[in-house]
Amino acid sequence: MNCITKYNDVSDRNKGVGTKIVLRNRILCRDLLIVLVLAVSLRTVCSLRSFGDAENRQMQQDSDEYRTLANNLLGGKGFGVVRAVGPQGQELWTPELCRTPGYPMLIAGFEWLTGHGRAATIVFQQISGIVLCLMVMLICQRWFGRKAGLVAGCLLALDLQAIGLSNLLLADSLFCFLLFSSVFLIVKCMEGGNLWLGLGAGLLLGSSILTKPAGIYLPLVVSAVLLIYAYVRRCRRMLPAVIVISVFAYLPVCGWVIRNGIVCGEYTLSSVSRIGLFQRMAALSLAKSEGVSHEVIQQRLAAIAGVPIVRVRYTALSPEENRKVREVAISAIIENRLSFMKEWAIASINVLFGPERLTLLALGLPRITFGFHGDSTDISDVPAASVAILAFETLVLGSTYVMLFMTLWKCIRLRQLPTLVLICLISALCILALSSMPGGGDPRYRSAVIPLLVVIAVACFGLNRKTATSKGRDYVMSTRGQD
Repeated sequence: MNCITKYNDVSDRNKGVGTKIVLRNRILCRDLLIVLVLAVSLRTVCSLRSFGDAENRQMQQDSDEYRTLANNLLGGKGFGVVRAVGPQGQELWTPELCRTPGYPMLIAGFEWLTGHGRAATIVFQQISGIVLCLMVMLICQRWFGRKAGLVAGCLLALDLQAIGLSNLLLADSLFCFLLFSSVFLIVKCMEGGNLWLGLGAGLLLGSSILTKPAGIYLPLVVSAVLLIYAYVRRCRRMLPAVIVISVFAYLPVCGWVIRNGIVCGEYTLSSVSRIGLFQRMAALSLAKSEGVSHEVIQQRLAAIAGVPIVRVRYTALSPEENRKVREVAISAIIENRLSFMKEWAIASINVLFGPERLTLLALGLPRITFGFHGDSTDISDVPAASVAILAFETLVLGSTYVMLFMTLWKCIRLRQLPTLVLICLISALCILALSSMPGGGDPRYRSAVIPLLVVIAVACFGLNRKTATSKGRDYVMSTRGQD
């Protein structure tokens, strides 16, 4: 009789556990459906309107350059374009040194497969954006609970900036997807020290750098964090994973640097760092200090360096020419350091809080400018739809920032830092630091780190004194993995 009673008790418990699992799966499916419907509906509406006038609503100056590079690749001409870089302004074939190959190769691949490279790329970007919403939701649900996962998924699904950028032929959407995927694999690698995860994370990170050079220093920063992590945890098995991540992140980068050295004549990933230092930071600081136009200052600095401005941007320079360009730029920055610091502060504020107007471009609505670069718009001349969209975008972004600061405050108060939050925070800061240089500061640059910021933001739902002890496996100060 006792045996039968015990059997019935065990059976009842198993049924109870099974019922809870079924209920949990139903709730998860419902949450996934909510996020999926939001993401698909908003992106579909925006895409249909954007495709109605694709040439005007999907193209920027950068878009034209990407498409030209893709067409030249597909036509067998190589990775380059015809530019007016000759001594007398003649147009010459110029191997590309500024743009990295990731995004043009994607466009060329879709053009080869479908015959409609632009349309296929836009569709791919929208699909990858939807996948990213679901992926972030599942990750946050696993780490911080159901509420955190649902909020994270909804925030990304309602991110009009990401939706608008996905409808433009720009590298930001692809870079964002590759960056977040690599960061998540790095976190998984930290949990278990799996070399295959480290290899995948490194390749994805390297691919993201070849898409946009803004992530060039991220492997070094992340590797340093991982080494500190391994030292604090006395986790020696993490060391091979750190090496694998670093090597495979810079492997494709080194390949492209070698290509530039052989084809272009300068061993560098991209001339964008030189452009940022010389044409943006130095020239803008001096222009603001003297109250003259940016273009006049660029020409003056180029004359001092003895290098034509077109060559600074588009062609390889000799070591001596590079030295002169750097010296002139650094000297201008030092002499006008107050102006430089002011412009850096303005650019940082613009990246973090400035409204992204490219969403309006994708929808065919008039853009609104706010005087960040000396321009302005009479708000009375702007359609109500444009104002409403920017207001909603600002509301979603503001909500994310409020929750993000709540998370950081809880981490300080509880003296606990989730591994996922740590890596997302380090990665976001690294990307934002390079994107906030004077002369840059475009709000669209923050789109790459919005998923990382959302993960940090929703962590506030799963951080409290109870979870700090009961979920110790998810936190930096845990004992899992120690030797």
